[in-house]
Amino acid sequence: AVVSTQSTGVMVGEDMVVNLGGDHSIPMMTIPHMVRKYPDLRVIWIDAHADINSVETSPSGNFHGMPVYFLSNASGSEEGKVNLTNLVYVGVREIDAGEEALLEKFSVRNYTKSEINEWGIQAVVQDLIQRLNLEEHPVHISFDIDGIDPTLTPSTGTKVPNGLSVEDVVTIFKEVRKTGNLVSCDIVEFNPLIGSEVDVETTLSSIVPVLKTIL
Repeated sequence: AVVSTQSTGVMVGEDMVVNLGGDHSIPMMTIPHMVRKYPDLRVIWIDAHADINSVETSPSGNFHGMPVYFLSNASGSEEGKVNLTNLVYVGVREIDAGEEALLEKFSVRNYTKSEINEWGIQAVVQDLIQRLNLEEHPVHISFDIDGIDPTLTPSTGTKVPNGLSVEDVVTIFKEVRKTGNLVSCDIVEFNPLIGSEVDVETTLSSIVPVLKTIL
């Protein structure tokens, strides 16, 4: 469900922007701005969903399921957009047929929860850092809280079971920040109108440790 298309950008020090949403359509605004500043920008997309549907392929028509398509070269134009060779997913576990075709076409990497369980989150993050060459290139993390297991983030709109742990996401942020090249991030899809007061508190307790890695 769409919560809001608005976002708030917070500067952390002189070199990093934290964007708080809102739904996961806000990267349509936040990432192109960073690409203009950093044409070699890398993107880590943490989410339960691939969000790379076009208008034609989307089963739901929800715009927040389309941002990766429009902000990347999947939409046909490369100028001012992220090249999908510079983007990886973490935790995606619900992929529509049209999205699957694009991920195969562009060979986009998705680090799954089963891989994290098998290898350990530290090994996965180090592989991710090497794959995107994050020691030498700027990176944006776009984090939809539904990437975390819904037992830990019940106050979000599009829940998918068998998600990431809070520790998984905290480790990604911590290790990527250690490269010195984390220039911006989005944290989106928290909806305090969904669920009980306990659900809201549970969700906040899962988000706060992530925020503490960057603030």
